[in-house]
Amino acid sequence: MNGGTDPKTPDGVPAGSGGIQWNRILLGLLIVVLLVIVFQNSQSVTVKLLFLETSMPLIVVLVITALLGAAVGYLIPAVRQRHRS
Repeated sequence: MNGGTDPKTPDGVPAGSGGIQWNRILLGLLIVVLLVIVFQNSQSVTVKLLFLETSMPLIVVLVITALLGAAVGYLIPAVRQRHRS
């Protein structure tokens, strides 16, 4: 180790041991919320785009839309920054 100088919390317990692991709790809650969203949005919807028409689960449409929005939100500032320099 590092010579017996492990960091300790104010109550003398070594840091990082025991206690509540908030990251695991948060991850578990996010998984539960994601599963609820998936199961509640599994019905099939018809998507029309110009001359194309297809049917797919609503959750797929929501994910594609979110990814496209994130890409546009990332690319527009990147393009603006490139034009300024």
